[in-house]
Amino acid sequence: MAITLRDVAAKAGVSMKTVSRVVNNEKEISEETRERVRQVIDAMGYVPHEQARRLAGGKSRSITLHFPLSHADQIANPLELNFVIGTAIGAAESNYYFSLLTGPMSRANLLQLTRSGQTDGLVLMQSIWMTGA
Repeated sequence: MAITLRDVAAKAGVSMKTVSRVVNNEKEISEETRERVRQVIDAMGYVPHEQARRLAGGKSRSITLHFPLSHADQIANPLELNFVIGTAIGAAESNYYFSLLTGPMSRANLLQLTRSGQTDGLVLMQSIWMTGA
């Protein structure tokens, strides 16, 4: 079972907000409290829940590349392959998750993907819309 922020707070004798401030390196914490919380974090092996952090921050920390393919071997073109790999590397270098969507999607689906917060950025390899979208 994963160690939670609540578990760390209880063990350190502080509020969950105090643990959060320590984890996020905020300045409003005394050095003594900060050190005590860090020791508990280390001892318990606490690792912040990345999805919860992204949700709280209002960012998905992800980039999505939409490259509709009709066949898997369609990505054999070196220029296209380099573009896909370059996008993935660029995302990783900026500490972003990278998703590749290869199925057809309507314009409405692509808008929903970005507006819903599932991705912070959408790169379109081709702008061919499905009919009826």
